[in-house]
Amino acid sequence: QIGRYRKSILSFSPTFKAEAKQLYDALLKAAGGEISKAQRLIIVPDGALWELPFQALINSTSGKYLVEESEISYAPSLGVLSATKSQATAKISRKNLIAFANSTRKDSAPLPEAEREASEVGKLYAPSSIFVKTTATESRVKTEAAQAKVLHLAVHGQIDQTNPFESALLFTPETGDDGRLTVTEILRMNLPGSLVVLSSCDTSNGQVLSGEGLLSLSWAFLASGSQSVVAAQWAVEE
Repeated sequence: QIGRYRKSILSFSPTFKAEAKQLYDALLKAAGGEISKAQRLIIVPDGALWELPFQALINSTSGKYLVEESEISYAPSLGVLSATKSQATAKISRKNLIAFANSTRKDSAPLPEAEREASEVGKLYAPSSIFVKTTATESRVKTEAAQAKVLHLAVHGQIDQTNPFESALLFTPETGDDGRLTVTEILRMNLPGSLVVLSSCDTSNGQVLSGEGLLSLSWAFLASGSQSVVAAQWAVEE
């Protein structure tokens, strides 16, 4: 049913609203009273539920999308959620925003709109630092990331369903590194209390592990100390 719903959304099928209400009734209606009293709804999915965009479900009683009624976020597990809530933000001087966009690579197409995106977001969060094209390197993101209150990454991503620790964000290669910032490498970073925006395709997708939830790029940034991660459940044109 979740698979059919995702296909309906992707194909702009008129059946998606009926399916959205059916899934709401099956999964959330019994808790509707409690949900209506809460400002924030944090969902810890399991198994196939990781594929479901809960925010796009429709409350069959009110007719509104869930995202219209609640502030929705996800957590890989209760353990990770507890850890992010208990982390103390380091008291260091940090930039409002550091962004990386449109890295230069032979194995991927350029992302000129991502570069423009980073520039526009940078204006909203000034003072900010923007690294694009040849300056958007893997070594620089490792060096600069901890200094950002908001880390905005608008680059290509690669999802490895077989070995999720090799899923990566693609930066400009340099001598000595391949430009692939993998899950394994992200886990070695320190991002105290930051907001990370992963403006790439499928950045919330990965492999479901028992007890830990979804092992993905977004999970890796949370495990590295980020307070929140904005990630994509879809492949998008831009």
